[in-house]
Amino acid sequence: MLLLHGLSGTSPAALVAEIEQHASDWDLAGDVAQLARKPVLIVSADFGGAAQVAPVAAAIKGEGKGLLHSLSLPSDHSFADHRIALATVTVDWLNAQSGKAAGKAK
Repeated sequence: MLLLHGLSGTSPAALVAEIEQHASDWDLAGDVAQLARKPVLIVSADFGGAAQVAPVAAAIKGEGKGLLHSLSLPSDHSFADHRIALATVTVDWLNAQSGKAAGKAK
């Protein structure tokens, strides 16, 4: 039984077709130089996408701007068993960015 409750009106085949159609549009590797100039948080899942995200994170880090915070949680792509950890990481990172922005405004 396939559960797609959150994806009403689509199908696995339609999702694959959309991914294939937009593969180059959604490839962040070409945007590394722009991303490296901005604060970036990358949270990946060990069991759902970490391997695909790692090259982009490494490329951003390679730009040497020091604005990347990247980590991987031992979870699946939905972070079903690590949602509190994901929320905590995200809120902490956003608060840190807010503090940096407030410091620049002074």
